[in-house]
Amino acid sequence: MTFLFHILKSITDFDYTKVMLVQFAFFSAYFLFSVPWSKIVNKIGYQKTMVVGLVTMESGRPSVRARCICSVVPAVVDWR
Repeated sequence: MTFLFHILKSITDFDYTKVMLVQFAFFSAYFLFSVPWSKIVNKIGYQKTMVVGLVTMESGRPSVRARCICSVVPAVVDWR
């Protein structure tokens, strides 16, 4: 059992099957997205891929998007 199992059991009323399905979905995302994202990394480069990931994450938080993205992206990208 992993840490996710114990956390889900303590904060929800899920039975064993539901907890294991959530855990399966959580860890299968690594398998499903590893090949497509590795192709993107090879195509546009490591640093630009980090920026794409940061912009994607920040797009889900519109209230603080402008403040956060302006402070994070210049630290990651080599603008030369």
